[in-house]
Amino acid sequence: MQAPVDFAEITAETPTLLGVTAEYQAIQAQFNQAQTSQQRKAAFQEWDALRCRLSTWKELTQLHFHQDTQNPEYKTALDYCSELSPSLTALEVDFKRQLIHSPNRVELEQSLGRQAFLLWEADITTFEEAIAADLVEESKLINEYTKLIASAKLEFGGEQLNLSGLQPYLQSKERDIRQQAEQCRWQFFEQNQDHFDSRISALGKSHFSL
Repeated sequence: MQAPVDFAEITAETPTLLGVTAEYQAIQAQFNQAQTSQQRKAAFQEWDALRCRLSTWKELTQLHFHQDTQNPEYKTALDYCSELSPSLTALEVDFKRQLIHSPNRVELEQSLGRQAFLLWEADITTFEEAIAADLVEESKLINEYTKLIASAKLEFGGEQLNLSGLQPYLQSKERDIRQQAEQCRWQFFEQNQDHFDSRISALGKSHFSL
């Protein structure tokens, strides 16, 4: 039986735009120079491995921040991730476009499945480099909103709880307890109304500019 994985032992190397760009260039060259189906598939597998590695880093960075929104290292790492993500998306979209318009598409569809190409066709219509700055701003606003939600310290039932800790009381069988819990919850939002409104307003403007 395989031993369980300790989350604390999971790590992911932090990428750089220069490094990832070089990897994409190498994969594109490998794909363009491929003479056989196997060689093209090998290039695709290199790309898929790169995507998995970047996805692991991104998800781990976000998870660390959600675990402790007050940790300055986690916040710095998440801000870096937010700044880098649009550029990584641009590289990914460029390669998807190359696969879609490949003269060997029929062969690739037989190997990879037509559904993958349909999904990639949808993906390339949802991103343009012109919106990269808006995506960075949107991501940072969402992170600030998450940090504000996590900052809740609610006094209830002789305990200090966050919003998640209040959830059992919101679902209590006792009507009075549910009511008191709701009042406690909404008091937090009322006290922080200006902070929430400013972030939601800015996020709305970001969406509008997209």
